[in-house]
Amino acid sequence: MSSNRENAKRIYQANSEPTEAIVFVNWMKARNLRGFINMYRLSWSVNQMMQRARKNGLFDARVAIVGPREVLVVSYWENEEALRASFRDKAHVEMMRYTYQYPDDLVLGNETYSRPFSTRYLNEAGGFALAKSIHTPQEIPA
Repeated sequence: MSSNRENAKRIYQANSEPTEAIVFVNWMKARNLRGFINMYRLSWSVNQMMQRARKNGLFDARVAIVGPREVLVVSYWENEEALRASFRDKAHVEMMRYTYQYPDDLVLGNETYSRPFSTRYLNEAGGFALAKSIHTPQEIPA
């Protein structure tokens, strides 16, 4: 039988050396029923775009349904060029076209960050994609 000390949480920290890696946070929020329907339709297309982007500089993406009318995506890219190339994908073009055509239906937003200032993971050495792709997190004393 193991003691509580053996089961204590482990903290892992990744080395945050300078890198070109990009973290892209974007969200979509439905304003009405038509926007709600199209948000999920467009989300499927964006998922397909992400599958294609994995071959061209996308390390990983985390998708979260924040509420019934809002979706959040955090994606990790090799560099800014790879991220910008995804903007030309047919799914992204379709999403932007719809948003401009029906401005009362959807709210879109994004934020872009270059490398993290701090990466810590509790009880999971692997962490998120950026840490996995650039360096292996090391256990630190709790």
